[in-house]
Amino acid sequence: CALLCAAIRWLHETHPVHKRRATDVRSMLLGYLRMLGTGRFMACALPIALGNAAAFSYQTEAPVLLIGQLHMRAAEYGVYAAMPALGFIAGGAITIRLASRVSGDALIRAGCIVFVVAGSLMTLFGLIVGLHPLALVLPMMLFAFGNGLMLPSASVGAMNAMPMVIGASAALSSAMRMGGGAMGSVIATGLPGHSGAWLGGVLAAMGLSALLCRKLLSASPHSPRSS
Repeated sequence: CALLCAAIRWLHETHPVHKRRATDVRSMLLGYLRMLGTGRFMACALPIALGNAAAFSYQTEAPVLLIGQLHMRAAEYGVYAAMPALGFIAGGAITIRLASRVSGDALIRAGCIVFVVAGSLMTLFGLIVGLHPLALVLPMMLFAFGNGLMLPSASVGAMNAMPMVIGASAALSSAMRMGGGAMGSVIATGLPGHSGAWLGGVLAAMGLSALLCRKLLSASPHSPRSS
C-alpha cells in the first residue's frame, strides 16, 4: 500500500501524451479485455499461467509429503527444494543457445510436452515406487527444465502479440501467471489424497492443458522467436 501511494504521488507517466492509447480506467480495462480475447496473446499467456499453477501445486504439496509424511528434516528438505531450480537453469541455458535457430513456437510446444512427460513420470513413480524424495524431485527437475524452455519464448510471444500495448501485455501476462500460481495452491490443498501419484497427475494435467491451449488459440503458425 505504501508503494502504491508513493507511485501515485511521484511516479509519473513518461510516455508522450499524443501516443497514449488509454488515458482512463475504463479504457485500460477495455484494453485488457481485448487482450483476453486475442488468441495469439492467450496462446502464450495461458501456458505461462498453467505452468506456474503446476509449480505452485508442487511447492504447496511437497512439504506435506516430504516433511509431513516422510518426516524429513528442514535442512534436508531445503536441499531437495532447491534441486528443481537446476532444471530451470538448464532449460534457460538451452533456450539461449537454440533461440536463434528454433522458433519460439517450437520451444513453447517442447516445454509443454516436457510438462506432460514429467507429470506422467511422477505419477508412474508414485504408483510403482511409492513416496520417495527422488520420485518427486527428479520429475520436478524435468518439469522445471520444460519451464525453462517454454517461459522465455512465451513471455516474448505474449508481449509481441499486441506490440502497440506491450506494457499492458506484459502486465496482464504477469498477473495471469501469479493468478495461476494461486490456483495451483488451491488445487493442491483440495486433492483427494496426498501422494506423488496425485501430484504428478496435476502436473500432467496442467501440461496437457497448456499444450491444448497453445494448439487451439494460436492464430498464426509462426510465433515470434525468443530473444
